[in-house]
Amino acid sequence: RPSRRACPQPPQRIMAAPCCPPGSHGPGETTAPTELHGGDVTLDATAALPKVSCYLSEPPEASTKAVILLHDIFGADSGRTKAIADAYAAAGYITVLPSVFREPLPTEREGLGMVLMVAGVVRTLYRNTWPHVGPQYKRVLQYLKEERFVTAVGLVGFCWGVYPMTHLLKDEEEPVLKAGLCFHPGLFVFAATFDFNVKEYLAKCTVPIAYLAAGNDPASTKPGGIADVAMRGKDAYEKCVFKQYEGRMHGWVNKGNLDKPEIKRDYEDAMQVSFDFLKATLL
Repeated sequence: RPSRRACPQPPQRIMAAPCCPPGSHGPGETTAPTELHGGDVTLDATAALPKVSCYLSEPPEASTKAVILLHDIFGADSGRTKAIADAYAAAGYITVLPSVFREPLPTEREGLGMVLMVAGVVRTLYRNTWPHVGPQYKRVLQYLKEERFVTAVGLVGFCWGVYPMTHLLKDEEEPVLKAGLCFHPGLFVFAATFDFNVKEYLAKCTVPIAYLAAGNDPASTKPGGIADVAMRGKDAYEKCVFKQYEGRMHGWVNKGNLDKPEIKRDYEDAMQVSFDFLKATLL
């Protein structure tokens, strides 16, 4: 079993990342909840896989189904990401939110100007490519399969999270992975790291995927975009979801201000779409 420690609350005044579409939300627009139901754990290293720091939220009853949350470029403490992990746990899924970055993203709050902020983003992207983060996610899968006896896993990502989600779903060696959903997916991460094979990766995906895009997200992530086109003609396409939330800005699900009625409305809708999607695919 993983070791457990108290879950500290992070500072929350961080600007939107310059790699995101113009007008995107930054974590400073929302306050992390003061009461969380899960806790931070460490999955120890094995002979082949590294140790991983995670936020683990347990369902009210024993379950053989799990959700792995894939954080955005701001990391696992971004906005209300951990509270969303609790929401999936409350819905009956063992929910794990791994923290896979080598170090936190530099922030303007720490005295950096925009030029240095951009440099920090580039450094973060290049220090956290698939060869580094992949083994950590595979360690989480190992834990879920071998220690929790999970038989079905869904991936749920935010922005940068579409990058590891796509890599995991193209890999046929993990049949326990049944579906992948991403809120405001950041497919730009592939090109930003000089990986131009995203269409090839999507062509290899055989399980249902869902993209819930913001209005200012690129066309590639929306209905009719490259993921939608790649999945057409496959058996899994019947359960795929490609939806655009016009008027919402990139990052609204885990970072938008829910005191604004229109953001709260679309947040609740997107979460319900995700619950329905997981229910239909994690069989």
